[in-house]
Amino acid sequence: MIRFVVFDLGQVLSSPPDLYRTPAGLLGVEPDAYQALYWGATESL
Repeated sequence: MIRFVVFDLGQVLSSPPDLYRTPAGLLGVEPDAYQALYWGATESL
């Protein structure tokens, strides 16, 4: 019996596989570098 169903409509629980690849490509940087800088910037807040 199914007790509950979770819908992740806002992608809060999971992220698309190209989350960092797409914006990194637009900026012309490596996805790993983009991801590191993205999370590094939020740590200083």
